[in-house]
Formats: sequence, C-alpha cells, structure tokens
Amino acid sequence: MSPTFTVEDDPRRFRERVWPFLELDPVERTLPMTVLDAVVGGLHPRGVLAAVESASGAVTGCAVQTPPHNVIVAAGTGEDVRALARGLGDLDIVVPGVVGLTPGVHEFATAWCEGQARTAVEDRASRLFRLDTLVAPRPAEGSARIATQDDLDLVVDWFDLFVREVGGIGPGDLRRILTVRIAAGRVLLWVTAGEIVSFLGHSPVLAGHARIGPVYTPPGHRGRGCASNLVAAASGALLALDAVPTLFTDLANPTSNSIYQTIGYTPVADAYEIAFVESATR
Repeated sequence: MSPTFTVEDDPRRFRERVWPFLELDPVERTLPMTVLDAVVGGLHPRGVLAAVESASGAVTGCAVQTPPHNVIVAAGTGEDVRALARGLGDLDIVVPGVVGLTPGVHEFATAWCEGQARTAVEDRASRLFRLDTLVAPRPAEGSARIATQDDLDLVVDWFDLFVREVGGIGPGDLRRILTVRIAAGRVLLWVTAGEIVSFLGHSPVLAGHARIGPVYTPPGHRGRGCASNLVAAASGALLALDAVPTLFTDLANPTSNSIYQTIGYTPVADAYEIAFVESATR
C-alpha cells in the first residue's frame, strides 16, 4: 500500500505529528527539525507542512517549506520521498527547489520534475558533520563570549554579509530572529584585543542535538584560527549539555571542511540544494 500524503495548516499540530519521526534521527533530520521549531515559535513564516504516513498511521516522511525558500524533505524510504513529491505536485504551490540529504533529495527532485515541465539543477552541495569528542584547536588570540543586545547591529550586518557570500536567501525578519537568538544565549563572539572578529549562532537543543550556523569571520580576520576556536567553544558548551553538535560545511570550500575535522567533527552525509528551473520547450 502506498504511503498516504497529508497537509497540515497548524504548525503546532504538525509538530506533534511528525516529531516522533524526526526524533528517530535528529542529526540527519536536523534541517526539518530546527526549521519546524522556528516556524512553531513564529520566527519563520509558515509555508507547506506535509507528511506521508504508513498504513498503520506512522509518519514516515515530511516536507517543510518557509517561503520563499526551498522545501526541506526527510523520509525513511525512496517510496516515501516519491509520495511526498507527488503529493506536493498535486497542490497549487510554488516550489523553487528542494534541500535534503542524499540520496533522498535527488529522488525527490526526479519525482517532482516528472510532469512538472521543470529541470533539476544542483545549486549547492554541503556536508553534514557531527561531534562526539572535542579536540582542542590550536589556540588563537582572544576569547569567546556570549553576545548581548548591544551587539545586535553588528551581528545583523555580519549575518547579511554571510548570506551574500554564500549566495543564499536570508531567513526573513533577520533582526527579530537574531534578537531572539541573542536573548537565548545562542550567539557567540570571538573577541581579540577588545575587537569582535568572528561570530556564530546555533539552534536550540532539540532531541539531544543542536546545529551550529552560521559561522562568519570577516575577510580581514581569517586565517588566524578565530572561527575554529569559536566553534570549539560553542561545541564544548553544547557537549556539556549532553547535546550532539552538528554543522554543515560547503563542499566547495575545502578550508571549512578541513578545519572542523581537526577539532573532532566527523562527516555524516552529504546534502544538496537543487533548483527547479523551467524546462526548455521546442
């Protein structure tokens, strides 16, 4: 029997339905888990919230989208992924692309483009890492501290620079989102000789894990170990809470892929952002 596709309008009700599925592997399902948590908290706009269920009623896959971003998919099997793609394809919605782990993200893209007059184009490749044992990095001058609301303007500016540098789309009301993150103690800064030289943010601890990102150091302060020491400080604090730190790196950036491995991060899976572009017609 094929999986049953359903759509939910209420983010809290949707969270209750799909959370047991996401908790089965919070590390590999970090993207839908953290984004859904932000939607429920009112930090991201609600877009599509969809799930597929087995004959027994157990959720076996879900899709989360916050307009205008790509839809995030996570599913147990290829059949579940294809059921999500077919179900979403029957809705009158705009899906600019998909993001998720391999191989499911490619299976979704193939199924979505069938009959949609769209072509799947890989936009960005990244790698998901997790940390179980922290390895101290080579010390950098300075120290980490938790950001305060006095740092908000700088953090907003640097977050915007980070988004521009990676070529992504910002998360919406950036100032409000970062105000909440700072109030929760989830933005850290690296300070050298009284000057802020690097920053990072991280998600709340969810199902025993937390995702670090973004991590940004202005070009003039790079190559000094500030980011790796800052990530190590944040990671150590999360490990002390019995949370597994995770993060994504850009596969096109060999530096970011190497520096986090030197402090103990190990690869979990690769992820892709795939855009759906209009197919050429004859």
